[in-house]
Amino acid sequence: MELKLDKEPVLLTETVFDGQTEQGIEIEHVLPDYCPDVFKLLKCTLTPRVVSYSVSDNKLFIDGVVYVKVLYLSEGSSVINVIDQRYTYSKTVDLSRAVRSPCVRIIPSADFCTARAVSGRKIDIRGAVTLKIRVSGVYETQLLCGAEGMGVQVRTENVTVCEDRLSAGSQYIVREDIETGAGGGISAVISSECYACVTDVKVITDKVVVKGEAKIKALYLIKNSSGDSSAEAMEASVPLSRIIDLDGVTEEHSTFAGLDIMDFSLEIKQGENGESRTLGCDITVDCCVNAYKETQISIVNDLYSTDYDSSFTVAPVRAEGKPRPVNLQQNIKTDAEYTDGSIAEIYDASCEILGVTAVSSDNGTVKLNVRTQFRLFGKAEDGMPIVVDKTENTDIDTDISSDEVFSLSSCTFTSGVSYSISGDNTAELRAQLNISGTVCRVNTINAVDEITVNEDKPKQKDQDYALRLYFAEAGESVWEISKRYNTSAAAILAENDLESDTRTAAGMILIPIV
Repeated sequence: MELKLDKEPVLLTETVFDGQTEQGIEIEHVLPDYCPDVFKLLKCTLTPRVVSYSVSDNKLFIDGVVYVKVLYLSEGSSVINVIDQRYTYSKTVDLSRAVRSPCVRIIPSADFCTARAVSGRKIDIRGAVTLKIRVSGVYETQLLCGAEGMGVQVRTENVTVCEDRLSAGSQYIVREDIETGAGGGISAVISSECYACVTDVKVITDKVVVKGEAKIKALYLIKNSSGDSSAEAMEASVPLSRIIDLDGVTEEHSTFAGLDIMDFSLEIKQGENGESRTLGCDITVDCCVNAYKETQISIVNDLYSTDYDSSFTVAPVRAEGKPRPVNLQQNIKTDAEYTDGSIAEIYDASCEILGVTAVSSDNGTVKLNVRTQFRLFGKAEDGMPIVVDKTENTDIDTDISSDEVFSLSSCTFTSGVSYSISGDNTAELRAQLNISGTVCRVNTINAVDEITVNEDKPKQKDQDYALRLYFAEAGESVWEISKRYNTSAAAILAENDLESDTRTAAGMILIPIV
């Protein structure tokens, strides 16, 4: 009887890129005529954003922008001058294979930034940003689930995998005017930040309704009648809502949604009376939805032939299981020291998450190392504005197993930033970390790939007896016994009225010779 192989197409989810890419920043900025000369640089910051991305075959194409903000003082003045610049770039990332329904997660962060006043009219800016990228998708493969003929015996195992993942997304722009009530009007925006979080996900047949909100925080300068300026902080929320078409999704699926801020800008607007108390907000949102449903597949992981010499090759197959959400919170604090004098007043403080790294701990779980940067904006006792930065590292214990894969969500942010002056030149800064993401278990399946049965080398069989008596140890595998004696595992199980492949207790068993 010729050998017949039973192969079935299986859809598996796999991560095809999990890494990072960097982009250098080099800008030589010449001040326009209406700006005063640079006397002292206070701070230069980089805010990277991903404007758009697309996947074609095994390539990921990224268009990004870096917002550059420089704060400086002119000679003899305490008024903060603000310079805003845009730096655009494009990146191409090679994926390990082409996949269907790609899910792309890109988290940009600033690595470093330096600014140097070459002259009173020219500033040299250098820096770099990092894009942490994770791309997963669905691919189809053929897996051996059975074989018949030529005395071939197979052992199968059931593996839980995700069925064809459903994925869809949409990018859209939200515009909102935010009234600040700033007396005297706004002269410049010193700093701004925006993050989005999902508040509700509802599945309707073939559609997913995603609701959330964008949190906005800004620090701006207010014009005074004396010609000086003071700083004022503002916080606002903008509601977000989107309906995503996702054919085939039902309430039986585990559905995850994400809201990424692709681009964000604040523009000072003048009112009818000429006062600039309104900030026009433009937010580009990327809404991405993924739906999962688990199923079991049966694959062949070992075989032999009772009639002929045989061999096979094994191909490792990585299959990701259904993810589960992870949401962690932890309060952190630090002391920020101003080394050039005393702190007279604090205008505002912020805390930015620079990076999250997952590391295995000694107890078999994953620990998250969160790197944050606190920033204080204030005024020294001599009336001059000050900016103080303080970087901290925080370890967060989790219940994530070390054999699970953690994927950070863009809905990771700090909240509840507060501050107080704790000494002449020291301030205590406090914040809450909000870390969210998903974890999934990755199964490496050693699946039998190719089989070779050598008909020119038949196995010699002992015809003197039909049964052999064998003492099996506790925990011994019936499959391994059948391979050793060139018989059928099914025949041993039937002859001894056994239900399990593994012996629970030591004892004698009968081995039929087939």
